[in-house]
Amino acid sequence: MNSNSTDTSTSEVIFGVSVALVGLGVITVALAPFAIPFLILLAVSLIPFALPAIPVALLIGLWLAVRAIAGRVGGRRRASLASPRTTRAGVSPRVTHAR
Repeated sequence: MNSNSTDTSTSEVIFGVSVALVGLGVITVALAPFAIPFLILLAVSLIPFALPAIPVALLIGLWLAVRAIAGRVGGRRRASLASPRTTRAGVSPRVTHAR
């Protein structure tokens, strides 16, 4: 066996990975206090993009509310106009077929 082998052993790989993880942990802990102010600044900077969406959302909500109310009123009107001999599909229970 050659002692000057360029192959990396398992322990060297584990050591390298652990050093990288410790370094990332140190950076994460050092930058953590800046996370909340960064998120607040990000939210404030996105407000101008959200402002045009508010009137559009209100109009869509109003349209859906009018449709829902009209559907309820129309459904009651249709139910009261249906004759007692017809089913909900508007077909008479006794259907005669031409022969």
